Amino acid sequence: MESFGCCDYIVVLNEKTSVRLFRVFKRWIKQRIGKEHYNTKPTLNFLKYNIKWVLEFDDMKKELFKELNSYGEKVKIFSNSDEAWEFASRKY
Repeated sequence: MESFGCCDYIVVLNEKTSVRLFRVFKRWIKQRIGKEHYNTKPTLNFLKYNIKWVLEFDDMKKELFKELNSYGEKVKIFSNSDEAWEFASRKY
């Protein structure tokens, strides 16, 4: 990944699967009741697709982390968004 070589840091948000699934459901419900804007209509198929993507990402994540190893100290992995935000606030 050519662009990663140009970065100061590569920030990875490694949230738990349960957290990501909860957020998918929460966003879908908010969109269905009109409390959140959406670009794609929040249908059951759309929800199913997003759940599938969350679960498939866990498998893809292993390969991604393996690739990121070559970038050494540039890679910063955080287990929640608060940690990532704190890091970004300190650095920038």
